[in-house]
Amino acid sequence: MTKAKPKIKVRGFNFFYGRHQILNNIDLDIPADTITAISGPSGQGKSSLLTALNRLWEDIDGAKATGRIWIDFGKGLEEVTKGEYSVHHLCRKVGMVFQMPNPLPMSILKNMQF
Repeated sequence: MTKAKPKIKVRGFNFFYGRHQILNNIDLDIPADTITAISGPSGQGKSSLLTALNRLWEDIDGAKATGRIWIDFGKGLEEVTKGEYSVHHLCRKVGMVFQMPNPLPMSILKNMQF
């Protein structure tokens, strides 16, 4: 069996809200052409990881991330955590749908823009 190339690759990823560390040194490969579930108890960082994939967290006061994330949009893996990678371009390609309405801690206008 051949190992599938990753569609999403995460290396050494850490996420913080202020001084509270939510994610600690995450390494993750999500293969292309598969269905992947992220499950676990409430408050364990699942949504934080998902918001990191399209950098939704960047407008949240006190939020900080370190590490690297690559996503393959059809032309090979591209590092999306680099500052020069356009957040606007990324949000057009990586969406997020919540099970329940869950506005982010910002204005209604910014929530609607996201």
